[in-house]
Amino acid sequence: MTGFAALPLRQRALFVLLLVGSAWTGFSFTAHIAGQPSAVGMWLSLIGFVALSLITLFAIGQQKAWAPWAALAVASGMLVIALYGWATRPDAIWPTVTAAVAIAAIGVAFLIGEPASATLTRRQRLFFAIIFLFPAWVAAGGLFLPALIDHFLPFKVPPLHARFIGAMYAAGAVMMLLAATSRAWLAVRVATIILTIWTGVLGIVSLLHVGVFDWSWRPTWFWWFAYIWFPIGAAFIAWNQRHEAGHAEEPPLSPLLRGFLAVQGAVAVALAFGLLLAPQIMLRLWPWSITPLLTQIYSAPFLAYGVGSLYAARQHGWSEVRIPAIATLVLALVAVVTSSMHSGLFSAANPSTWVWFCGLGLAAVGLAAFVAVPRLRSRAPA
Repeated sequence: MTGFAALPLRQRALFVLLLVGSAWTGFSFTAHIAGQPSAVGMWLSLIGFVALSLITLFAIGQQKAWAPWAALAVASGMLVIALYGWATRPDAIWPTVTAAVAIAAIGVAFLIGEPASATLTRRQRLFFAIIFLFPAWVAAGGLFLPALIDHFLPFKVPPLHARFIGAMYAAGAVMMLLAATSRAWLAVRVATIILTIWTGVLGIVSLLHVGVFDWSWRPTWFWWFAYIWFPIGAAFIAWNQRHEAGHAEEPPLSPLLRGFLAVQGAVAVALAFGLLLAPQIMLRLWPWSITPLLTQIYSAPFLAYGVGSLYAARQHGWSEVRIPAIATLVLALVAVVTSSMHSGLFSAANPSTWVWFCGLGLAAVGLAAFVAVPRLRSRAPA
């Protein structure tokens, strides 16, 4: 047998799902935006989606190793377009069909997967490198152009919030840059979990507030594609690598570092759940003025770094926790600096102010010590 009939069953299923799904999505989206004024960006997005779909169908037909990755990107694009349909035409049926086909394609791509490996593949490192660009861009805008943050994000926030968001994204950019330049899976194991949780929870939170997004604004499209594709891609890596549990031959982590990571993780997880599940209470406790949307948005990185710290505390050696430790250090240090730049918005009479600065300061000092002093982070040989 040759051609389509020669493909394994799962590849044939993925090919059919993407062929039907991308055609359906393309025609539906075309009909939806036809005649709309100022829809140039949407037409360009559609052209890009069609081109990616054709490339992906070719890759599946040729059984390229990167075909499942391309399929996940196409399915993510389908979900973004479906979300746009739900937001602008809630009575239409095509977004639901589009989403159903996309979810089925994602499931098949996960079933196809790729072999686990102790070393990172070029595809995995490229994925981390692509993600690096997004937080680096947002961090630059938040930290240096806070008044123009709505050109980097799909919503506008005051300067202190813009700079705190910049601090979080600077940490994310550092983490992804270090992951993209790593070679061993064990070096990025914790970072991959942090990435999955951060982007996945942020995508869910965004769904809860979908009405605040302006679909005529380009950052909205970038936002949704990022927070659909990123968690799916990160989960794809974690799924494929789930049985790869090797450790480096190096001294184990010191009890001091394990304890520090465990406490840091527990505090961050507790804070994240408060922000996510009790935003009205956190409005009163937060050390400066905040909105319900931002409380839940902030819950995502705190939950990711919290779970990541707890997971890191269970790892064997420093090479397995180095990347999340450095990224968390960047977050704490930059957050302290940016908060100090807006000290007038904090009240010394508010206990939350002291908790905020002392908590971030202790995290920054502790992590800096572990990064700089090897004997603090590793147990001495017996």
